[in-house]
Amino acid sequence: MFDKQWRCRIGTNSGPVIGSIVGVQKYVYDIFRPGVNLAARLEAFSGPMQITLCEDMLP
Repeated sequence: MFDKQWRCRIGTNSGPVIGSIVGVQKYVYDIFRPGVNLAARLEAFSGPMQITLCEDMLP
């Protein structure tokens, strides 16, 4: 029935972040800080259906 397959990539990082509501016409909640930037880079590094963790998150 559906010929599309759902694929995701996840990057995770730990550390302090700042959350804020941004926008004038349409309000959006967003988070900032270097930890978010690293998580986004890890997500881009991941392959489809993979989770990539930063080294600090490993036991």
